[in-house]
Amino acid sequence: MNTSFIVFYGVFFLLLGSAQYYLSLRLWPLFSAWLHCPLWLYGILTLLTGLSYPLGRLLQSHLPAPWSTTLTVFGSYWLGVIFYGFLLFLSLDILFTLAKWSQLLSPAWQRQDPRLAAWGFLLLLIIFGYGVWNARHPIITHYDVSVDKQCGLQELNIVMVSDIHAGRMIGNGRLSSLVERINALKPDLILLPGDIIDEDVDVFAEENMAEQFAKLKSRFGVYATLGNHEYISRDPGSAANYLRQGGVNVLIDQTIKIADSIYVVGRDDLSVSRFTGKNRLELDSLLSGIDFSSPVLLMDHQPFHLEIPDQANVDLQVSGHTHQGQMFPLNFITSKLYEIDWGYLRKNHLQTIVSCGYGTWGPPLRIGNHPEIVTIKVHFTGAATPL
Repeated sequence: MNTSFIVFYGVFFLLLGSAQYYLSLRLWPLFSAWLHCPLWLYGILTLLTGLSYPLGRLLQSHLPAPWSTTLTVFGSYWLGVIFYGFLLFLSLDILFTLAKWSQLLSPAWQRQDPRLAAWGFLLLLIIFGYGVWNARHPIITHYDVSVDKQCGLQELNIVMVSDIHAGRMIGNGRLSSLVERINALKPDLILLPGDIIDEDVDVFAEENMAEQFAKLKSRFGVYATLGNHEYISRDPGSAANYLRQGGVNVLIDQTIKIADSIYVVGRDDLSVSRFTGKNRLELDSLLSGIDFSSPVLLMDHQPFHLEIPDQANVDLQVSGHTHQGQMFPLNFITSKLYEIDWGYLRKNHLQTIVSCGYGTWGPPLRIGNHPEIVTIKVHFTGAATPL
């Protein structure tokens, strides 16, 4: 494990432990006064819940699969509880402190009053429940774009799905539903721009998830490129091979021509240098030798540096990665990190569509956005006779 990962996980677990400790303090009045839970039992419950996710992740190669899966799944849900519990009770504490200073509260409503913990806990359950429900009910988002180039088609119906994160949290049941919904859209072309497999590549193989991808149907095939999570797995080659077993054409710094008139380009993920020490191809090199009088469609997992595909005369780029923050208010961070963290953007010649993704990473909940399947109707305004 390299230094950057040690620092990342060190900071992550420090923040996780601090938030867990704060939340346990704020919920203690409820458990002690109303539920009559002894302190020693509450301490054990707090410790076990707080350690469930890191233990599930760190010991997954040493524990029996059902144990590590149970710990990881429970811990993933608990991360959502910690995140929103911390934000909620911190906000309540600030509001109650201001109200107390301004003498708007009666003496009975003190910081450690169990009624505050009870109402906060109830509100936390409502937020958490909605987030879990929302994460399991993806919507279909539609875009119409025009490309002023000639090809053998008048229009192309693309279905694009990013950030599936197939693995422990997104299993065969969710994949089967995804495949059914994609096929019902009758796509001409299916694009999967990265993070198709979560970092648990072994789970993808053990559960034979490639079989679900083999059921996808489209006129011109299914194409994918890698994302950072295929590299986090430390085995991107196996991830790509498993997808190929499911009939997915994985393009890693590769270009292919479909319908004898449209280029589909798959860039390797930006994180490849961090995990392998090798750089991905420069886009100009990747596009070298192609005929730019034909439409050029680019898959690049992370929507960074959009000026590069614009200057390279790419017509349409599809990306994911951002999750649009996945959990409010993290969307304020992603909106600052990326020129566009969700939706459609025209940048001179380039048109870009960024999906907030189908699956989830970490807490399996979404608040402030919806998981989605994206359909893109591309109109070729100079099209010749359709094939």
